[in-house]
Amino acid sequence: MYGDGAAWVRGVMIGKGSFGCVFIANLKKDKSRYSLYPPVMAVKSAEVSVSGSIQKEKEFMDNISGCPYVINCFGEEITNGENGQMVYNLLLEYGSGGTLAEVIKSTNGKGLPELDVRRCYDQKKNREIREGNVIHIDR
Repeated sequence: MYGDGAAWVRGVMIGKGSFGCVFIANLKKDKSRYSLYPPVMAVKSAEVSVSGSIQKEKEFMDNISGCPYVINCFGEEITNGENGQMVYNLLLEYGSGGTLAEVIKSTNGKGLPELDVRRCYDQKKNREIREGNVIHIDR
């Protein structure tokens, strides 16, 4: 469908949204020159012609990197799909623990501990997020 990357093989689809599809990806070789990638990643993909939102997400991820409660972004890559279409791929940390919404639900209405929220709160980044009108929710 969307093709594999230079260092990774696309696996099963684990999510689909209005801006693209998310797949599990495994490294082709665990100990290769691409060792900066983990053995398992999530890859968010869309045809290049409609990938503007995912590309903006990459910029946003670069701006908020370093927060321990935000998944890591390992970069981006263009692949060729089955029909020759160019595909934009955003390489992300695979969050095997589920979504933030699932974690919050599991607290039975108590929400996240305040200390966890404070650890990730940064005035500068919060201002950048608000000024950039960024809201992102994966369901």
